[in-house]
Amino acid sequence: MGEVERPAAGRRTVALVGLRCTGKTSVGRSLAVRLGRPFVDLDERTAARGRAAGWTAPAAGDLLAAAGLAEFRRLEADALDEVLDAALAAGEPIVLATGGGVVETPRCRGRLARDAVVAWLTAGVEELGRRLRSDPTARPSLTGADPVAELAVLLKRRAPLFREVATWTIDCGDRGIDEVAAELHTRLRAAGAA
Repeated sequence: MGEVERPAAGRRTVALVGLRCTGKTSVGRSLAVRLGRPFVDLDERTAARGRAAGWTAPAAGDLLAAAGLAEFRRLEADALDEVLDAALAAGEPIVLATGGGVVETPRCRGRLARDAVVAWLTAGVEELGRRLRSDPTARPSLTGADPVAELAVLLKRRAPLFREVATWTIDCGDRGIDEVAAELHTRLRAAGAA
């Protein structure tokens, strides 16, 4: 993948994007500890917005299944705006783990590219399939296919969108959570964004 370096200095929020099971939440939590910043999981915020709107879904996957993709993406975009606006207004940098499909919404891509240092976490489809099969989290299908089988389809569709917003691309396929977080921390310090 041809990585396009985007300026990171002066941008305080760090957002992690990538397909399901790339480790966005786990790496984000580890990175937040290293940076001494609050960690925010966008899926949790989206589910909370769904509950506030009357959906009884306890988690993002349940909300997606209950509300449908269009409503889920609307709630997700609103949650992203809320999180980024709050961080900017408070002047408090955060580490944000996004949902895998956040980049499918143009409004979200614009916010991420403008207001965050974005790390695209990648891994091979076979590795992601292995992780997905062992993950107890409910992951509804987005294409009508088996969630493991649809990974290649989602990667093909989303790769250009991830690339569009990414400051850095980091392969995390055969690496541990702390190793990936340490690399991100090093990159952020070198860019003056830690």
